[in-house]
Amino acid sequence: MTILGVSHVVATTPYAASLATSLCDGRAWSQGLTALSMPIDPGKEGYLTFEQDDHDLHVLHHESSSRCVEFVNYTRVSPRPAHYRMIFSREDPGVLAAGVREDGLLGDDPSCQFGDVPWVGSSDAPPALFVLRVTAIEQALRFWGEGIGFRRVADVENRGQLLRLGSLVQAWRHHLLLIPGGKARPAGMLDDHGWNCVSLLVDDPIAVGRRLIDFGGSSLTPEIRLPVMEEGGIASRELRVTFIRGPEGEIVELLAATSLINPT
Repeated sequence: MTILGVSHVVATTPYAASLATSLCDGRAWSQGLTALSMPIDPGKEGYLTFEQDDHDLHVLHHESSSRCVEFVNYTRVSPRPAHYRMIFSREDPGVLAAGVREDGLLGDDPSCQFGDVPWVGSSDAPPALFVLRVTAIEQALRFWGEGIGFRRVADVENRGQLLRLGSLVQAWRHHLLLIPGGKARPAGMLDDHGWNCVSLLVDDPIAVGRRLIDFGGSSLTPEIRLPVMEEGGIASRELRVTFIRGPEGEIVELLAATSLINPT
């Protein structure tokens, strides 16, 4: 029951292709995968609240950090803003955290809004940290800290807690800023507009999910197995994933690390 690090973060938008292209053009982004048609698995019905029978997935890898970002294209996106904010920057996360306002936005710079996906900072930089406003900071620290393994880095102007998840792989390390004082919100959905899911690489999705229930997690889904289609329509391996909600109703994906390994 091991958590290896942060695999990627997910944003939902009806303009995923154009946004991914904009990020790639002339910047340190490379488009790793585009327009991959994936059927909606019945196990995800509790999260998906639209009628489309497929969606497009656009995956970006930032060259300077190898961190991965997924933009998911849904034709009809929920009007609800997603739970997370994501900040892209080359600055030190501690410096960035000090500039985040109580509403979770970074300063007054309009560049924090990129395209139709809000809460994005500099578009030519890798993901630096994600932000979550919480109603109960101690519950959040128990789930993200004791449960997942994020460690406190600093108090931020007596307003929040900056945490870091370490990993043997640099690309899987990440920072999280918890800001207290948020209002209770409906449970997150995968079609919420903006950054709505953080994916963790784990050895056993179900075992880790059951453990996180003891730290305030809820609504653990059954394990979902999706075939990964290579060129020629051949399924080379399976993605093994499950989803769990944190104390605020935020979505966390648990992805089996073996899903990323190509068989030889």
